[in-house]
Amino acid sequence: MDGQDQPPVEPRTPLCPLCGVRPVEAAATVVWVRGRVWTREVFRRPLLGCVPCLQSALLAEAAKSLFLGWFSLSALALNPIFILFNLSRAIFLRPRPDVVAFHLARRREASGAAPVPCGGSADLSAAGRP
Repeated sequence: MDGQDQPPVEPRTPLCPLCGVRPVEAAATVVWVRGRVWTREVFRRPLLGCVPCLQSALLAEAAKSLFLGWFSLSALALNPIFILFNLSRAIFLRPRPDVVAFHLARRREASGAAPVPCGGSADLSAAGRP
């Protein structure tokens, strides 16, 4: 046997959807506000991925908010809170396999996919992004 007849081994956890290299090991919620003169829009997006990618996403959103989040009175009040929230999440983000397992199970339920046994792999793209 030359080793090429064997199927590739599936990873025990899905790969990070942001980089595709490291396994999913953490979950974070990114929040931001965009002011529109008289109104404002508040956004929230849960993310799953590896710690370095999630930290990058949180810091990138804090940087965007630093420039784009100030254009209404209510956004003026909310933006500093959301910037600090994203910065603190990026600084203190740690691997949380229990939280990742919970979010993966919710995405599988939402997509109607069959449950994956413990130690199996799951496709994050099947459920789409909320």
